[in-house]
Amino acid sequence: MKVLVLGASNCLGPHSFAAFMAKEFFQLDGTEVVTCAIGASPCSAGLYDATQIDLSLFDIAIIDFEVNETGLVNSKVRSQKDSATAMIALIHKLRSSGVTPIVTIFPSITGQATASSGERIHLEAAMAGGAAVFNMAEIFRQALPTRGEFEAVLADPVHLIYTIRQTVGSMFVRAIRHVRSFAPSWDIQPVPSAIGRSISARGLGRPIIERSSSVRKSQLIAIEVNDELHLPIATDERLLALIVNAGALGGLVEISSPSNRVVKQVSFYWNKEEPDAYLIQTVDIGAEIRGGDMGVTLRVLPAGSETKPTESTLHSRTVDGRYGRVEIEGIILLKDTGSEPPTNVIVRRGLNHDLRPSVAISDLLDNIKKQLGLPCATIQ
Repeated sequence: MKVLVLGASNCLGPHSFAAFMAKEFFQLDGTEVVTCAIGASPCSAGLYDATQIDLSLFDIAIIDFEVNETGLVNSKVRSQKDSATAMIALIHKLRSSGVTPIVTIFPSITGQATASSGERIHLEAAMAGGAAVFNMAEIFRQALPTRGEFEAVLADPVHLIYTIRQTVGSMFVRAIRHVRSFAPSWDIQPVPSAIGRSISARGLGRPIIERSSSVRKSQLIAIEVNDELHLPIATDERLLALIVNAGALGGLVEISSPSNRVVKQVSFYWNKEEPDAYLIQTVDIGAEIRGGDMGVTLRVLPAGSETKPTESTLHSRTVDGRYGRVEIEGIILLKDTGSEPPTNVIVRRGLNHDLRPSVAISDLLDNIKKQLGLPCATIQ
């Protein structure tokens, strides 16, 4: 069986912890690691990918969205409760598909002294959803208690330095092998308050555009100024996020439902040299946008519109002269479960919720301390 990695930028690229983990697993036993990550995005990205791929190929999934969940909550786009609901829906999707989720939190400056809001969301959701936790942030807080030591492993406020990532990959290999030592079985458990559903570009009724990069290949649809796109969303569903191409021109997008309206800046200016480069990004919706008989309508407002965004967009950037086209790979919805009966989910009886005490990594922590020139006191 394969290992699935759902996360953001920490999981992407040939020098990520996931890439090093994949290389070590291949040498150990041939296990394949598949990364489905969307940079600069919260758990809505993981929920989208989890509802689009064949989960029967996997037995373990790593979940890591702490940094961007922190950004969503701190910028008041989404409440901590709503973020936890989305994360629980992701955990349930995996478990009900036979995949054991491991929730992790990577070290970041916002979580140096104490748990960030995103870390608290991950921990709350993991406990409520029945997922194991391998808390890298807490491991590093204990091993590197001073701010200077902690910052020494970070290349920037949210990413580990290159030389540490291989060791972290080895930590995850050990954690996953430990989880696999507990046999999976099925158990009937209550469904959470909401479950995820996605609609890809092919279900949105527009001509398909093909885009690809070194990490992702997508089919998208485009909407331009004054275009209206109708989304088939029911009354018991709310729009959680759009999955968009950050390399498109972008624009101010009005999203209207029978009972609510939100205006979002859907523009991302990442690279001055390659502004049109294909790059997938989530646009998360904080307002409660529910469907109805007419669904939900998206419209790109004219350039120079006096309408202002009604809520912020995580990582949004604009530049003069770039406006008027939004490209969408899909949408992710949260569906109310109401009084749905309990369902089968995967369990591994005997496995501790917190993996840290059970996974021997003191030698790997000593290796990190040696790289930093620090004393190598053994830490479990």
